[in-house]
Amino acid sequence: MRALVKCFDRGGCPKLKTLNLSSNNIEDSGIICLSNSIIKNDGEILKHLRTLILRLNIINDRGCCSLAHVLLKTYLPSITSIDLKMNSIKYRG
Repeated sequence: MRALVKCFDRGGCPKLKTLNLSSNNIEDSGIICLSNSIIKNDGEILKHLRTLILRLNIINDRGCCSLAHVLLKTYLPSITSIDLKMNSIKYRG
């Protein structure tokens, strides 16, 4: 996840519309790393992203809350679909 985030930080995939990261054993730390990068870059990375698929990973409440913070701050203005099915998200998340 860190390598992918580093790619985004350097301007890679500027017009990416769908990001499918399902079944990659991504944990909270990976989602937090991605969220922090989006916030740090003021939403300029992934600003065209419409679909984010994070199905079947190891994301818990912390990772979900980090992603929710990004969404609440409207750093992903084009997002229309997020798939977080089959993760370990509980009530807090």
